Amino acid sequence: MAIKYESEKKEQENELLRLEENNDKQLKFIAFGICVFLLIIILLIIKAYIAKQGALKKEVQLNELKSQFISTASHEFLTPLTTIATSAELIEKYIEVKDEGKQKNHLSKIQSSVFHLKTIFSDFLTQEKIKLGKIQHTPELINVIEMIESIVNENTINFPKQKIVFLNSEIIKDIIADKVLLKTAINNLVKNACKYSREGGEVKISIAHQKNQISFLVQDNGIGIPKKEHDFLFEPFFRTSNSKNIQGTGIGLNLTKKFVDIMGGSISFNSEENIGSTFQISMPL
Repeated sequence: MAIKYESEKKEQENELLRLEENNDKQLKFIAFGICVFLLIIILLIIKAYIAKQGALKKEVQLNELKSQFISTASHEFLTPLTTIATSAELIEKYIEVKDEGKQKNHLSKIQSSVFHLKTIFSDFLTQEKIKLGKIQHTPELINVIEMIESIVNENTINFPKQKIVFLNSEIIKDIIADKVLLKTAINNLVKNACKYSREGGEVKISIAHQKNQISFLVQDNGIGIPKKEHDFLFEPFFRTSNSKNIQGTGIGLNLTKKFVDIMGGSISFNSEENIGSTFQISMPL
């Protein structure tokens, strides 16, 4: 009997040990599951926090762009309007004293201001058309030499104090592209090069031809672009910190990039502050 009792007792103890081991395993498994669950929750919280911080950062940047745009647009609209109003008053006075020379001078200022306003409105409307997909892409045969020479002539008239040089290599003459979009894009780069160069600066336009690609390069020795602002240059309404005192809306480069994108090309640049910039539009052939 004693032996049987001892055997049953031993068996019961072994069973308790097995139960304890099983319970221990279950507890460890539950603890592991809880740890994994908590880790997932923590990761989700971190992800949500990062997303929120990113959204806040984007919101701050958007608000900054809005403020910058309002400030820029106000200045760009008010300056020509003030010129128009002032010139109109002076013309009235010069009519009384019959000074035709000064009348013509102020009429010219009015015409220039009206043209500037028209350009701003045109850029705004073009941007909206792009958003709505209403810009047509119409490829045609273009004589690029004639197109560049036309751009040089136009900007030489508008910027008489700058030297604009076309380094005509005659590598290629005709390509197929949208003439309006391509000319506008290159013209925007040339205007910027002239506008952001010091008086008497030189702007160089050149063409590079590779096997399946043609590139249009516009180089200046102007104020350049601060390195920390390179990533924002093609954003709408963005203006560099060193260009605040120069007339502009911050729309031109954004439109230029969109025109190039529509044509299936690419745009890139190299720039160093106080040294100058080189912009390159590359188009597939």
